[in-house]
Amino acid sequence: MLHKCRKYIVTSLAAAALGLAADSASAQDVVKIGLSLSMTGLGFNAAGRQALAGVKLYMQQHGDRVVGKKIELIVRDDAGVADTARRLVQEMIVNDKVSIVGSGSPPRRSPSLRS
Repeated sequence: MLHKCRKYIVTSLAAAALGLAADSASAQDVVKIGLSLSMTGLGFNAAGRQALAGVKLYMQQHGDRVVGKKIELIVRDDAGVADTARRLVQEMIVNDKVSIVGSGSPPRRSPSLRS
């Protein structure tokens, strides 16, 4: 199951980066992707670490550029806490100006990220 989760996250991020980078209206040379992952704490920390390893492996094998645009990862550890994940995502959007947000959130956390 962890392998499927990691594969889904990596595939989703790559597809999103391709879609954003292909947008001719975007004048950015760098596409920032923010990831809120559970890398410490109880529960899904192994899945978060594996998802990040999968993203890094993908970038090692395929490079850090998509359609001529550099991909910059901004990774935050939410420790599996819903309120922390929400705060981190908001900070990445407002402060870091990420274009794409990814989360390795287990289903029980999803409602807190929607609001």
